[in-house]
Amino acid sequence: MATYGKTWAFVLAVAALCAAAAAIMISFGDIVQDDAFISYRYARNLAEGHGLVYNPGERVEGYSDFLWTVAIAAAVKTGVAAEVAGRWLGMACALAAVAATAILARRWGGFWLGLVAAAMLALNANFLVEGAQGLETALFVLVVTLGAARAAKEYVDPTCRPLSALFLILAMLTRVDGALVWLVVLPFYLSTARANPKRFVVWAATFLAATAGFEVWRLAYYGAPFPNTFYAKVALGLDPLRTGFPYTGTFLLRFTPVLLFIPLAARRRREFYVWGALALVFLVYVTAVGGDIKSTDRFYLPIVPLALIALAAAAADISAAVTWAPRWTKALVGVALVGTHVLGFVPGFQFAKDYRYPHDLHVAAGKWLAANAPPGATLATSAAGIIPYYSGLPTIDILGLTDRHVAREGRRTATLPGHGLSDAEYVLSRKPTYILIYEAVLEPYVPSEEAVLSAAHWPAARELAASPRFHEEYVFSHAEIMPGEYFLYFIRADGGTGP
Repeated sequence: MATYGKTWAFVLAVAALCAAAAAIMISFGDIVQDDAFISYRYARNLAEGHGLVYNPGERVEGYSDFLWTVAIAAAVKTGVAAEVAGRWLGMACALAAVAATAILARRWGGFWLGLVAAAMLALNANFLVEGAQGLETALFVLVVTLGAARAAKEYVDPTCRPLSALFLILAMLTRVDGALVWLVVLPFYLSTARANPKRFVVWAATFLAATAGFEVWRLAYYGAPFPNTFYAKVALGLDPLRTGFPYTGTFLLRFTPVLLFIPLAARRRREFYVWGALALVFLVYVTAVGGDIKSTDRFYLPIVPLALIALAAAAADISAAVTWAPRWTKALVGVALVGTHVLGFVPGFQFAKDYRYPHDLHVAAGKWLAANAPPGATLATSAAGIIPYYSGLPTIDILGLTDRHVAREGRRTATLPGHGLSDAEYVLSRKPTYILIYEAVLEPYVPSEEAVLSAAHWPAARELAASPRFHEEYVFSHAEIMPGEYFLYFIRADGGTGP
């Protein structure tokens, strides 16, 4: 009965943490990220019968979250708007990750440390922001956590069935770098092959068959071995390190104390060898690709629950060794761990507060285009998400994420990942009706044309602003989309709507 009661107390405590996390994410309001709307546009087109495409008739894999996009498409098919499905599904996955962290941390750290680990995730503002922003991040965190935990169990116990392969397949389908998780687990699994060779064959064959099948479909449907986003974002050489090192440094500044618990936990438990290797590989990989434009640790969040679980395990060892300390001091340490962890993510709460206002304006701008654009109109912009989604216009992504030509043939300038490509002549040859200089697309006043063009920050926009042809063929205009809020755009001088 005592065990039964303690289990229910734990369930109720985890439910309370999830409720708190849900309340915080809901309080952020509608802060779905612009990039999420790229996937939503693919999902909507799929649900409406146009195929898994950004622009109907153009097969370009401009997303890197296949499973997430298909899941959103399924929701759209039932009548739920993509942006609504993405927001709520993202929050649900975030809450599931909190619950999974609690359960796994309790397994190794006990009742109270399980709750401490879960609380540290449930109150991590960066994690909550990503859960609320409608991207695949929370789903990826969830499947990586479950997959790594199961793979570690299978590593230390060769009699366990190879169920981790299923989670690792989901990780690979959710995000391209999910394949890294399988590659990290592979040598550990291989070390157990002699003890159970049949299990290793089933585990490896299952993952490789799923990966090969997906790759065959990708080649047949899109005609390329990698997503278009790979060609647009990945740069060779040392340039990505210019942004990768600061991105990783910022993460480590906040999270090194927690990461150090992985080797401490591994001293008594071989399972954590797998997690330590995974953390190291992610640190190297994310640094090498240049990090991310966002400050929310998006690419590092998959290793955060694992580190928190390791913290619970190592803290349990330390607590057992420190027999002289009264129980209340241990509780105080747990509260201090949660409190100091939360303080490190205060900027994340500010990020959420600042994001909602421009989001609403971009929605209004997209709806204005949908209502006012002439038949056959097209759009060119460096932000291929919210405005193109709500406008419904065929869109040229001048950064190349959803455009095959720019991704492969565009000139590359050293800058943040995904923002360094440009080809102004190609964009102008497509004769879009509207061109947006996204860095100055919404203002509370009507600036001069020179001021808008001077605000161009990314190479693609700067190249357009410097093009004589652009100045010959386009005129600056604006529309008041809300009281005192202006949508700024360039429209073809001849009134044309395409080639």
